[in-house]
Amino acid sequence: YPELSKKEFETTKRLKRILESYHISILDLPLETGLVAEIGQGELMVAVRTDIDALPITEQVEHEFTSTNEGVMHACGHDIHM
Repeated sequence: YPELSKKEFETTKRLKRILESYHISILDLPLETGLVAEIGQGELMVAVRTDIDALPITEQVEHEFTSTNEGVMHACGHDIHM
């Protein structure tokens, strides 16, 4: 269910559910969309940022993964990033 930038409410909920199912800690930050998670502990860290937004493009093909949000699609691989 692709969503436009700053409107990724369902995407954020889904990512939280997935991370929580793996017992990954999600920081309690005042974010409307998106999240910050911590995996592991210690002094050294690696930060990874992923895009979760989609583009305002109407998909013109039918696949099992075709967008169900009319006029919005993951047209540049964002779903692979997250």
